[in-house]
Amino acid sequence: DNPASMANWYPINSTASTGLMLCDNSASGAAASNCAYAASCPGSCDGNCGSHFVWTNSNGGTTAQSRRLRGGSWVVETDAKSNAFSTRCILDTVAKDFGKEEEKKPDNEILTDDDCPDGCSVCTKEKCYVCESDYTLDSGKCTKECNPETVTLAGTNTKVTRFNMGDDPKCSREIIESVTGVKFVPVGSQCSDDLCCWYGTTAVGSTCTNVGNIYSGCNRTVCKWYAAKKICESIGKGWKLPDTSNSMAIWYPANSTSSTGLMLCDLSASSASASRCTYTASCPGSYGGSCRSHHVWARSESGGAAQYRYLNGGAWYEDTRDKSYAFGVRCIKE
Repeated sequence: DNPASMANWYPINSTASTGLMLCDNSASGAAASNCAYAASCPGSCDGNCGSHFVWTNSNGGTTAQSRRLRGGSWVVETDAKSNAFSTRCILDTVAKDFGKEEEKKPDNEILTDDDCPDGCSVCTKEKCYVCESDYTLDSGKCTKECNPETVTLAGTNTKVTRFNMGDDPKCSREIIESVTGVKFVPVGSQCSDDLCCWYGTTAVGSTCTNVGNIYSGCNRTVCKWYAAKKICESIGKGWKLPDTSNSMAIWYPANSTSSTGLMLCDLSASSASASRCTYTASCPGSYGGSCRSHHVWARSESGGAAQYRYLNGGAWYEDTRDKSYAFGVRCIKE
């Protein structure tokens, strides 16, 4: 646990010859050796081995807390779970009531509040019956609701998610991961299965611009097709990937004003209705390793390929690509 159980690790429990034998990344002393990074852990977040860090069990989504010694002091940090850090394990052996066996509650006893899992307010040991606000009851478990911002297409009743999924402040990556099992990793990180998404800078330098200072063309989450499909279906009944020949036809420019609309991005030119963006080779594990934020997945598929659309110079183009490409994700509800 961080920080409670680790607070007295150093220096009182860290004598090198008999204790925890920790290491410090800036100074060695009687209670800790000196250690630092080595670029020898390919496949970790940045390829480095961080032996002076120690993982803790406090986590959320794709990140977790860690501790490290620096100059004889503990530093608490939050890092991507794909980093390569040291592992220490603890076993709490002090029982409640000073060794007395805690009374075992029947499996069918009605519990409330703190005795229930996160998000549940009324439960038994095996099942939840009433969820807290912002949670949805599904098969006896409470899951965090995802309520993305949407735009209603002009002249229709069709709703489209305003942001690429994974970027929406009202439907966080952590919520999506907990419901779908989709894996969100920062750009540059390896992700090889079908349910992979990358977030961060997916276009770089002069190849991306921002219109309206709302949603940068440089920073847009991209996903493989199977991840995109699963994300859209997880939002709720009726949500799905869009159709290229129908629902996407009027996305641009009528529904794409940067400040209030879909905030699309265009491969080769920015305008009042779209930021400019392109791709960067920062999605290892996708087809070709590239993040292509100017492409948007559609639901039409055949075998290992699926359709998508993209803007180029203010015009929509339609094509088909392998499902392992990393494209933008928008969802619709008709």
